[in-house]
Amino acid sequence: MPRIETIEFIEFNKLSFINSVRPLPNLLISDWSDKYREIPRGNAEPGRWKTLRTPYLKEIMDEMSPQSPTEKVVVIKGTQLGFTEVGNNIIGYYMHIDPRSIGMWLPTDALAERHAKKKLWKMIETTSVLKEVVFPRNKGTGENSTITQLMFPGGATSIYGSNSTASYRSDSISVAIKDDIDGFVDDVEGEGSPVELIDNRTDSYANRKIYENSTPTIDGMSHIQTEFEESTQSEYYMPCTECTQMVKFSIDNFKYTHENYKLISDVEFCCPHCGSLIKEQNKTWMMDYNNGAKFIDKQEHKVKGFKVNSFYSPLGWTSWVRIIEEYLKAKKKLKDGDDRLMKRFINTRLAEVYKPMVKKTDADELKKLVIGVDEGVVPKDTWKIVMAVDVQGDHFWYEVRCLLYGVSYHVLQYGRAETWEDIENIMRDQYYDVNERAYQVTVCAIDSGYRTDEVYEFCIENEDMCIPIKGKTTMEARYQISTQERETYNIRLYTINPNNFKDIYDGKLKRSLVLIEKRELSKKNVITFHAQSDATLYEQLTSEYRITIKNRGIEKFDWKRYKKDNHLFDCATYNTFLAEFLHHRQQKRPTEITKATLKLKGSKGTGKSRGRGQGRIDRSHLDNY
Repeated sequence: MPRIETIEFIEFNKLSFINSVRPLPNLLISDWSDKYREIPRGNAEPGRWKTLRTPYLKEIMDEMSPQSPTEKVVVIKGTQLGFTEVGNNIIGYYMHIDPRSIGMWLPTDALAERHAKKKLWKMIETTSVLKEVVFPRNKGTGENSTITQLMFPGGATSIYGSNSTASYRSDSISVAIKDDIDGFVDDVEGEGSPVELIDNRTDSYANRKIYENSTPTIDGMSHIQTEFEESTQSEYYMPCTECTQMVKFSIDNFKYTHENYKLISDVEFCCPHCGSLIKEQNKTWMMDYNNGAKFIDKQEHKVKGFKVNSFYSPLGWTSWVRIIEEYLKAKKKLKDGDDRLMKRFINTRLAEVYKPMVKKTDADELKKLVIGVDEGVVPKDTWKIVMAVDVQGDHFWYEVRCLLYGVSYHVLQYGRAETWEDIENIMRDQYYDVNERAYQVTVCAIDSGYRTDEVYEFCIENEDMCIPIKGKTTMEARYQISTQERETYNIRLYTINPNNFKDIYDGKLKRSLVLIEKRELSKKNVITFHAQSDATLYEQLTSEYRITIKNRGIEKFDWKRYKKDNHLFDCATYNTFLAEFLHHRQQKRPTEITKATLKLKGSKGTGKSRGRGQGRIDRSHLDNY
């Protein structure tokens, strides 16, 4: 067996080596497209492909050619610009000129099959050089193609949906194409982001090529935003028709007149250098690479990144007038508090991420929630004490919280700890109220997403108080319990949807700030901090904010971090889970229960005195208080 595996490994790398030293073809992808590519009927402009029609695509296609040393090309784009066809041209080129194994991914299996039928097979049928090399479907003998598996001598092209788990475990590929990656699933059954898993399938090839594009979505949650930031961030510059200085199309440089958000004039581009007003019909000359138009890099990087907004759409496609009309309509809706059209405009026309309108809690406001109880002193009306730990590479953050009757929280102690011994000492310490009554932590939740084995071992050694916890935002349930099998011991893992408990905590925090303004902080359901609380706590508790996301018609809420350190906010989230898990909201003071029981067991409002034995209270259910 070892001998066979070694031979297979050598043969595989031999093929990879042969591919890497194969003589480079003369044609670039843009040249091949102009010479061979035919656009089928049914499209807006059928017939021979002309790169000059969409000149900003030339450099992008040529960077994906085997002659270029660039391995990865990233495009953040507006709509109606032709970038999906770039992926098709790449596939056609490598099937015909430089046969390799090719993989193409779209957001879903349904979109993948539709793209294969409507685009790729139509391209093959109308482009004669491809029709000659691609094996037809169901031909009956020899090699067969399928709708999503295009076979040809020397390779194959496979089309997948990002939700197809099998597509990430198949054979290695030399060319990877990822279309509309902001529509991809965020995680593939716990194995990670499909954007990264696809790249992993190309690792075996020294001459690999990766192309990905998308219109962006929400700031901080956009796949293409993350990819573009780690690239050259190039934008397309063109000569001004008057002063010949290099300019780019930006919405801030367009001039027009409107009344009550209705466009009443032509839309012209104003040169930021000479102030000349340029009409739309002149953009064809400006965008022509033969006249000096080109991408200019913002930064040096091995990944080539390109940004193109919809103002570059060729004459006859999406006009400047239409784009500005959409912008004015979006502004009018935004004025009324509806940001949906503005989000779509910014994403699909400007090729930029959208930053939602949110109300962030100000860190300085939290100072108002400090009460005159010293650190470590248990306040009046405390029911139980809980603790949460956020695990870092070489240290920990923790919060010890009092759960008070009336569904209130009080931060008893927080901070950074360096060792597991420190955590155990804090967890097992005794805390006292002003009457010297002793309290101890009831349960401690420890984040197991990092240093998992250490967390499990610590929780096993302290199973009377500790539980391992893990966050998973894709869960439908608020939390679930599973058994983790270890070599010598099984342990129960508590997996929670952190967004649910962040919502609860944030709502209680905002309620507390409202009540403090009304001087009503003594009411139920509030949060308070000990007297020695400082900026570390306030900054970390306001490190994230809640946003509303609407993607492909589905609206959901999520949390976005905008400050570096959020450890204490994580601890607050875990402690909020513990409060819910322990049924904190159902707890009443013993005196409240006594009164309720007396009312329930006493006479029904007759006003008569009770006889012997009437109204007697069963106190057995109070033993845990």
